[in-house]
Amino acid sequence: MPLWVRLFCVDVYIYCKTFADYLLDIWHSLKNLMPPYSETMKYNFVCLLLASALLIVATDQAWGDSLWRYGYSTQELRSNEGYNKYLKDRYGAAGIRLDGYLVGVTFLRTSGTGIGLEYSSTSGRIRYQTLNGEKQENTLDLQTLLLLLSSYRGNWEWSVGGGVNNLSRTFYGYRSSYITTENIKDQLGTRTSETLGTTGILQGLYHVFNSRLQWSVGARYIIAQNEIDSSDIRPGHNAKSVQETQNFDLGGLALLTTLTYRF
Repeated sequence: MPLWVRLFCVDVYIYCKTFADYLLDIWHSLKNLMPPYSETMKYNFVCLLLASALLIVATDQAWGDSLWRYGYSTQELRSNEGYNKYLKDRYGAAGIRLDGYLVGVTFLRTSGTGIGLEYSSTSGRIRYQTLNGEKQENTLDLQTLLLLLSSYRGNWEWSVGGGVNNLSRTFYGYRSSYITTENIKDQLGTRTSETLGTTGILQGLYHVFNSRLQWSVGARYIIAQNEIDSSDIRPGHNAKSVQETQNFDLGGLALLTTLTYRF
């Protein structure tokens, strides 16, 4: 390589690195001035951005019909590692099932492609018995917002999507680790923790009835992990019973059925 080309590449690299470092310094300065937003506020903010993007697409004259969808999905979580394994070992929660509904809208092009927005809400229960013989349950509630890209070929519909999720976990037990004989009666109860994560999906649907009103069945493969911090109200524990940060795998194969109306 000629010397002048190498010198030019070095100059470009130095310039780009300096510019990137400058942007990072500005970002860190602004971040320190911003208040610590809750996970729910972050989730709602991303939801607003995705909804705004979809509204812009919907008002474009190049788009045609719209599909309005309601559906039901069911999914069984893994229990072999991370926070999933901790729940299995601690509460006997093998095969936690998340069931719930989804609603969405997709705007179509004449080429047989579409872009859409989907909101889903699923929940699961962990039922167990305490050492005192009392029956209790912990709950998981997962809300997800996805931006979907879809392709329609005959009776088949294929989609990929990505977005955000908000996981709410409600556990029964002691509210504090500082328990004495004086306050133990007031410590029992439920506490809720929320975490924000990202979600990606690959989905296939077959339209059993494919007219203006569609009935479809299919499946989606979900990739979603939420980090449960070691300082969480119900953190995971390792084999030595030491609290540690763990990933909660919310992904896997989900089965779904949907009803869709085409406007």
